[in-house]
Amino acid sequence: MNLQRPFPDNVLFCIFQQFPDNDAGEDALCSCTLVNRQWFSIAAKLYWRRPFSSTSKTKRGMVSVRAFLSLLNSVERREIPVKLLLPEKWTNPTIAYPSYVKDLDICGLIHDVYEWLWLQLDKLLPKKRVMVIYSSVHAILKMLKRYSVNLNTLIIHKTDFLHEVDDILQVLLDPEIHELVLPIRSLRVYVNAYWNMKVATPILSLVNDCKFITQFSISIERTKHTPRLLTKFIRTHPGFEVLRLRLFFIYEARAFKQIVSTIAFHSKTLRHLELAWIDFCGSGPLHMIAACQQLEILKIMMCRKISAKAAEPLINAKFPCLKSVEVSGCDCPELEQWAQIVNERNCKDLL
Repeated sequence: MNLQRPFPDNVLFCIFQQFPDNDAGEDALCSCTLVNRQWFSIAAKLYWRRPFSSTSKTKRGMVSVRAFLSLLNSVERREIPVKLLLPEKWTNPTIAYPSYVKDLDICGLIHDVYEWLWLQLDKLLPKKRVMVIYSSVHAILKMLKRYSVNLNTLIIHKTDFLHEVDDILQVLLDPEIHELVLPIRSLRVYVNAYWNMKVATPILSLVNDCKFITQFSISIERTKHTPRLLTKFIRTHPGFEVLRLRLFFIYEARAFKQIVSTIAFHSKTLRHLELAWIDFCGSGPLHMIAACQQLEILKIMMCRKISAKAAEPLINAKFPCLKSVEVSGCDCPELEQWAQIVNERNCKDLL
């Protein structure tokens, strides 16, 4: 490969993005940082863009926790109530790694802090352990704020890896941390454990103040609190461009009608809409989707009780920008046939 004629930055960025999200991919990305300054600047930004993950456990999380704990100043270190064996403090780091962070998986951060400290935490009582994790996470988030991190995405992927995670999530309500997440443009919430008020309240009360959100994804199991909180959140944020709802069949027709009707609030801006595991019983004709004339991508998956009559407004609507439609597992042949016609027409236009 001739490196005398460098690739454009955008080409390198696209190539590096294709590396798999595993240890091998991360090793390849780290190797790219050693080639030259151009490769380093792009590979380092990608490596540190999302340092923590709740779904993909790689070495990056442990490396990030160690690096970020090393960057805590004296005040931030004193926040941790128990004397822990923290990494040596970096006084003048050559590279400001935190400034590259764009996507923050808060539960991934909690999990990786717990994993990094588990030998020391194992000796503590449960309440003390929660306090130490909370303080460590709080200190790291304060450090990110000190480095003027400009977050783009907040990810809350709740699992049962640590039962006390509900208590630790309250860190999002701290006024200092609140300022860190205010600029986010994308919010992703995945709750595959029970969605209770302890989790729902801090999440939705926090993001109600985040006025720049244009992309919202939520995947939750059913609970009596979901319709009210979710409807309130979607109604207070007009201007979504991307909306993904995976709601796992909340068996209240009135509640679902209330949630689905909120899609109309974003009809002028919505470009990407995904609906999955929704029971449309009682929701009536799908006028709210037909009104979204700027749609480019539409996905309706594993939804039920969509009748031909309900789908009629959607089928008859003319979407001038629609590029792709995916309909699967919905027991509505008319809707699936319409999706096939749209996709075939778009394929012909490309030829």
